[in-house]
Amino acid sequence: METQHYFILDQNVRKGPYTLNDLRQLPIAENTPVWTPGAGDWQAAATIPDLAANLVLLRPRRSKAAAWIGVIAALVAVAVALWSTGMFRGTSRPAVAAATSLNNQQLYNRLSPGVVMIQQQYIYAARIGDRHYYFNELYDGEEGTVYLGGLTEDSLEAVSHAEPVQGTGFFVSADGKLLTNRHVAVPGVSAREEEGVRNAVLRDLQDRTDERRWTDSMNIQKRAYDSALVALRRDTTIDPASITDLQVKISDIETMLEENDDQVPALPADSATIATVSKGAVEVRKIVIDLRVFLPGSTVDNNGGIACTVLATADEEEVDLALLQTSTHALPDTSIRPFSLSRIHSIAGGDAQPQMSERLVLIGYNAGSDLSSTSDGIKPQLTEGKISQNTDSYKLMYTIPTLPGSSGSPVVDEKGRLVAVNYAGIASTQNFNYGIQPKQVARFLKDWKL
Repeated sequence: METQHYFILDQNVRKGPYTLNDLRQLPIAENTPVWTPGAGDWQAAATIPDLAANLVLLRPRRSKAAAWIGVIAALVAVAVALWSTGMFRGTSRPAVAAATSLNNQQLYNRLSPGVVMIQQQYIYAARIGDRHYYFNELYDGEEGTVYLGGLTEDSLEAVSHAEPVQGTGFFVSADGKLLTNRHVAVPGVSAREEEGVRNAVLRDLQDRTDERRWTDSMNIQKRAYDSALVALRRDTTIDPASITDLQVKISDIETMLEENDDQVPALPADSATIATVSKGAVEVRKIVIDLRVFLPGSTVDNNGGIACTVLATADEEEVDLALLQTSTHALPDTSIRPFSLSRIHSIAGGDAQPQMSERLVLIGYNAGSDLSSTSDGIKPQLTEGKISQNTDSYKLMYTIPTLPGSSGSPVVDEKGRLVAVNYAGIASTQNFNYGIQPKQVARFLKDWKL
């Protein structure tokens, strides 16, 4: 991602370009005019979120009258704040961090640089008795039947055909830690899927056995026809049409054998192998062979991005969370700011509980790179909705539309503070989806002092 540059007006003289680090060395006032390439008009430094958050801006010099007006305004603001807390009315309200509400464009500008696409490549490894199998795909067919794709006994062959799977994550610390879903970072296999793998392997072995029997019978038939053809050609009294008919039959068998050879499963099959798979203990796991993240504006491929490792995953099955660490141990760009965790900690402490009418915003990579790829690199999408159900102590339901690929996306309030982590949806609709409850997110991050 290109480094953002800034120009300033110093006594009506344009100066720059400067990086954000350059500006930290200059005396920049709140009302210093600043312009960035691609922006419209010059703006006061204090109105640009990146500068307001990362620079110590000097207060502009004011006249004595203006100073007195400022003092009075400050006193009025304090009085209003005290009144709103109930101090003068004998009531109290939960403490909520003072922050400015932002529109969707402002939220996107501020937060999207810190939302990344996570891409992993993995294979399945299955041990059934003393047999080892590998495959790239596991999916449900009709009536819950499990089917496998790319089944082989060669692990390198499985790795060569590994397909990428994508999700979303976001930065939560200055040293490059990322929060996402556990199923995005470390996919698991259920007990039902394990048993389904056994049945799928048995079907494949049985298919191979049936194919071998059919092939053997066709070869026997072909040898018989070949012998008959030799005999017919030696008999000068035989009608040539009979020879032609036999040649056609031989050609048909050869065609069938050739076509069938391309469809025969790759696994060797025999009765001993089938017996082992039928009775042996089953263990299936996913092996992640590559895990990396891609920043907005980058191009997704198998060689780019930033490599990551998994620091931690939540122990409880209902808490679908994982914490990743980038190999750089730092934020990769100065435009990125870690997501604010103040709201989830307030909620965990009993304050600022999410309300049904509250507007929530999700920023993520719906449909992965299929939908996110643009001529300027990948870009996350912003979708919004409202809380529709405080489902239970683990799930928070909202009306934010999502698609596969948005797993692990941050869900924030209108002030840009994290409220939940998106993790699941209702299969029959895009508009009822679930996030991990904020108190569960806060509890998960507590061990890492985040």
